[in-house]
Amino acid sequence: MQQEAKIQDEKKPERETIGKKLNQYLDLLPIVKDVNQRKQQIASMKKQLESADKELEKTKHSVADKQKAYEELAKKVKQLDEKVSTLPQHQQQLIDMRDQARVLGDYLKAYKHQNALKEELQRASSKLENAKTQYEKVEQAWLSNQASVLAAHLLHEGDACPVCGSIWHGKQTAVAQADVTKEQLQSAKESYQQLERKYHSILADVKYNQNVVEQSVEALKAFNIPTAEADEKYRQLVEAGKKQNQLVEQLKKDAKQLREWKEEQDTKQEIITKLNKNKEQLEQKYHTLKTDHDRSVAVYEEK
Repeated sequence: MQQEAKIQDEKKPERETIGKKLNQYLDLLPIVKDVNQRKQQIASMKKQLESADKELEKTKHSVADKQKAYEELAKKVKQLDEKVSTLPQHQQQLIDMRDQARVLGDYLKAYKHQNALKEELQRASSKLENAKTQYEKVEQAWLSNQASVLAAHLLHEGDACPVCGSIWHGKQTAVAQADVTKEQLQSAKESYQQLERKYHSILADVKYNQNVVEQSVEALKAFNIPTAEADEKYRQLVEAGKKQNQLVEQLKKDAKQLREWKEEQDTKQEIITKLNKNKEQLEQKYHTLKTDHDRSVAVYEEK
């Protein structure tokens, strides 16, 4: 027993030393625990910071891409806007060209119609003269026959003719046969009168159309276009008008495209505005996280 007690006494300093160390370890345990918690917290904050940094960089790239696309579209809009701005001018030019073409067309139509009417009047005049000659010939023959028939019925051989006073009438029976009937005379007269009416109708058309020609000539003077150049000028205007119309139609399509691009531009601007706002929030979040992280690291390093 004494031997055992002695051994225990000899180990007492060792036990006390171990006890002190154990107490020291126990005292350090909360500190270690706190350090580990801070270490985990710093690791978590680092992950959040890295995630926020990635999200911020992604948003920055997105803003840059959208801004670049917006600027490219804005450049196209500006160029097309300058082109489309000439549309009213080209439309007015087309209207002026059409006005000139209309006046020239009216003149050429009236002029050509007048020439055709004059030719028709010349033909009608020729037919009328022939019909008049024929009618007068038939009428003269009919009158002569009528006189012969009358003489054949009224005169006797040796009597003086009440028409001419002659007592000699040759073979009265042979000449008494009329070669022209009243129906033939009437037919010739109607043909002549019909052609006469047609002639005067055409003549009236010629006079009326001449007024149209003169009015068209006055209209040409307003555009300083000589009548001698009317045909060539009209041809040139028709060709130029086709090209001008194509240009106007293309500008109208461009105007429609411009409206669509401007709407797209507005949409892109709205998206960029929202992205910039989001970027500012992310930057604020990133800086807050970084500040908290750096502070935590500093505190951790101090301990």
